[in-house]
Amino acid sequence: MNNQRISADTVLLASFSVLSLGLGLTLPIGAEPALSSKASAEWRTQALVKTASEALAHHDAKQAIRLTTAVINADPKNASAFFIRGKARAEYDDSRNALLDLSQGMKLAPNLADPAVYLTMAQAYLQLKEPERALHALQVGNVQQPSLELYKMSASIHNSMSHDKEALLDIEKALKFDPSSRTMLLLRGSIYDHNRDFEHAIKDYSRVIEISTKGKLKDTNWLAATKKRGDDYEKTGRKELARSDRATLHKESSSWETDLFEVAK
Repeated sequence: MNNQRISADTVLLASFSVLSLGLGLTLPIGAEPALSSKASAEWRTQALVKTASEALAHHDAKQAIRLTTAVINADPKNASAFFIRGKARAEYDDSRNALLDLSQGMKLAPNLADPAVYLTMAQAYLQLKEPERALHALQVGNVQQPSLELYKMSASIHNSMSHDKEALLDIEKALKFDPSSRTMLLLRGSIYDHNRDFEHAIKDYSRVIEISTKGKLKDTNWLAATKKRGDDYEKTGRKELARSDRATLHKESSSWETDLFEVAK
């Protein structure tokens, strides 16, 4: 048992020394406290996990995988290492192994799972063409730690599956987090359009245009909202308003945007 413990400590120390040099990490002299062997190993583990997290934040997934693998080899019950490695593997589109890591992290310490864990799980399931499982992961995440991003992804998946009622419920919850979310307002407007509820659609598109204009964000969200509102004005017999939106598009859009969102006259 002692030999196993020494082996684990040696792996951690060697990994920390070599990989921290690879990251350009330098520790001040005496930075590692004079602790017992067990406490010292825990300190090195925490340092490796922290460095792995920073590597992942800088999109260095390869380094994050190396660091967390060293931790997991020495400490197979380190949930944080599994969560970080799972996210890093997902960046490589290694969906199956990402899910294995994230699921193991959930088994070890579900309370440590942040919304990004559930988002990553959902994205991995989508890569594997399993939208129902993706939705389940998001639902669990929203029970544990509800967030704007979880509801946005859930609404998008429901919409892609033509689950209008469920998508609208998720959009409502997302808008409670951010009433100015233009992507959610646009999505809701599109669902209203699909159900021929043009008045509510026009209201959502108008809100997107208002937010975009105030924030000087005349991007694709503004373009889509202006085009769709013009279409709905036409459908409801308000031809002058429809012409106004079309004129605005032609006046303020660049040539490629005008071509992309060309409206039949």
